[in-house]
Amino acid sequence: MKYILDNTVLSNFTLIEKLDLLFKILGDEIYVTNFVKSEFQKRFTFSLENFQFEEIKPEDIEQLTEAGNYSNIQGEGVRLDILGEGELSCIILCITKFKDNAIILTDDGKARKTIKRLELKVGGSIYVLAFGVCKGILSLEEAERLLLLMKKKGFYLKETIKVIDSVIEQCPEALQK
Repeated sequence: MKYILDNTVLSNFTLIEKLDLLFKILGDEIYVTNFVKSEFQKRFTFSLENFQFEEIKPEDIEQLTEAGNYSNIQGEGVRLDILGEGELSCIILCITKFKDNAIILTDDGKARKTIKRLELKVGGSIYVLAFGVCKGILSLEEAERLLLLMKKKGFYLKETIKVIDSVIEQCPEALQK
């Protein structure tokens, strides 16, 4: 599986100084677009050199967001004009290069809804933490502690979501260990 990261997930793991944990959990098939990298580097000085880098052309984003020009896209009620260039570049990369073999990782609510409507796979910071529990890299307690730390550093969640909820969904057998 390929993982396409948006700035929100990158920022959450950077803020808790656990960017390396992304590689431990997800492996080395982690992709960042030029738009996400640019957005990330406005706030952080950390290098993204270990990530797979994909260049998305500005005209591809313009073409994608032009009214009625969703030639490669299906999905009822899809509003691409409400998303930023980072999220759009992740969607373009997923559709044009990886199709069903990728998960877009974002914590942006509007982006997540849009990605689901496009019938693409989506996850976020909690998904990554839960996957770490599933793989035995993190204990449930460690994952919950990291989520709490992310929240203290500014990660906003509308709902009260816990890592355990995502673990139950992804791999309930991990809870029986």
